Amino acid sequence: MWSYAWIEDVARGHVAALELGRAGGRYCLGGENAAQMRVFELVRALTGRALPRRLPAWLAKSVGAFEELRASVTGRPPLLTAGTVEVLTRDWSMDSSVAVRELGYSITPLEVGIARVVAQAKEIGMTQEGGRGA
Repeated sequence: MWSYAWIEDVARGHVAALELGRAGGRYCLGGENAAQMRVFELVRALTGRALPRRLPAWLAKSVGAFEELRASVTGRPPLLTAGTVEVLTRDWSMDSSVAVRELGYSITPLEVGIARVVAQAKEIGMTQEGGRGA
């Protein structure tokens, strides 16, 4: 599980903390907590792109170790590192309920945010492909 927060939400949360927060208060400004694969499922629904392949954590760690060894021998960058696997296999969920309750912090739903990102990516792609963008 990861917490997917949008920069606009977090920026508004910082302003709200400055204006409304308790002295010495601490606020988690996270987003919607969802499994990593949920992002790819939403992208697939919007674009038709295939889901990425998944590896069991033990296999990914082995591949990361092999890739780091290969990189040290060949001088070419690794395709995967043990550090990346460590980050990807952790639970990064957050509880923003205090910020929601005390600051009025609002969380953009993951589906809405991903739709915005996909739309922006399409616009950029069209712009870079011969100036047909907006």
